[in-house]
Amino acid sequence: MTTNIYGKANYDNNSGQLPQLTFFKLRSRDPKVLSLQARIAPPIKDLAEKGTWAVYVKTHFGYRIKVTKKDGTQVEIPQTFVCPEQRDRTGNITSDCPECNAISLARSKMDTEKKRLEAEGKTAEQVTAGLRSYSSWLKNHTLDKKWHMIAKSQDGKWGYLQISHSLKKRLGEVISEMVTKSGGKLDPLGPERGVWFHFTRNDTQKFNEIDDQVKPLMEETEPGSGTYRYKFDSLTDSDTAQIDKLPQLHELGKRLSYDQIKILVESFGDEQIVRSVFQVAQPRTSTETPAAAVAEPTEADEPEAVETPVVPEPRKAEPRKATAPSPDDEVAALEAKLAALKARPPVNKSTPPTPSPELVKKVSEANDVESFLSLFDAK
Repeated sequence: MTTNIYGKANYDNNSGQLPQLTFFKLRSRDPKVLSLQARIAPPIKDLAEKGTWAVYVKTHFGYRIKVTKKDGTQVEIPQTFVCPEQRDRTGNITSDCPECNAISLARSKMDTEKKRLEAEGKTAEQVTAGLRSYSSWLKNHTLDKKWHMIAKSQDGKWGYLQISHSLKKRLGEVISEMVTKSGGKLDPLGPERGVWFHFTRNDTQKFNEIDDQVKPLMEETEPGSGTYRYKFDSLTDSDTAQIDKLPQLHELGKRLSYDQIKILVESFGDEQIVRSVFQVAQPRTSTETPAAAVAEPTEADEPEAVETPVVPEPRKAEPRKATAPSPDDEVAALEAKLAALKARPPVNKSTPPTPSPELVKKVSEANDVESFLSLFDAK
């Protein structure tokens, strides 16, 4: 078996700020996947030297594009990106994120408005109605925080396992206990004699009552013996071939520049700008059926990230060859499109759009996040 892509897992320090792609995860609303068994891979390739086998990822949701399926129906596909916010060891922000700033400002304004409505003696129903514009926006603009690792499912397929921070902490405790009991001889994620793990979630739809657990999977040493041992797994050449084809953890997800995220925030989710920022082609204008089928959307409450082309790095000019645009040129082009959209006259429709034309006009005149969110203030 070829094992040159593997490294020894570091069980003491395995954090990182890397993007995500998820295939296997526990869900609170699907009883069929409240339990799963997984064989976690050791550190691979570029992460092998540091022993990194799991990474903590923060992913922003809130922007979508419409895609027409072969049967003519339209579905909305979420366009996600990795949060660029960075903090030091004391928790102070060293690099901020425009989307996080918008979320923080919306929450602050919502709290202020709630206090005002309550001070006026409004009923609970009236307070809820008065805060609906804030709560609706915040519900769509979420920040998903999960740990990710490469893992194999029971059917032998390799993908990406996503678990919560609390479950990752429990997993670390279980692994440490296994290593200690073996006197350091056992490597639970090692390629030669790794261990399968059993993840479970209690059957509840209430977020604050969710309880995730993990333990090593056990099997009988002999059928009917009544004695059990860990269920071990040695990686085969087939496993190695599958893992070798997977994108590395630090090569996944969509990373946007600060200015690109700022343009998204100020665009009010305009689809043309969203497509430009994420470099997604405009939809077909003809009535012909597309040749390729469109993937079905994931659950509305837990949308999956959709991979999009990575923004190309600027290249040196070559004779008689077109060069890739620089990041500044791309941002300038996006800003020009945003300005063009602001200059467009309102379109009359038989059914009043949501938000109202007056709100759209006000949004078009907004030049920053604070101006945009101030439009939700009750008048």
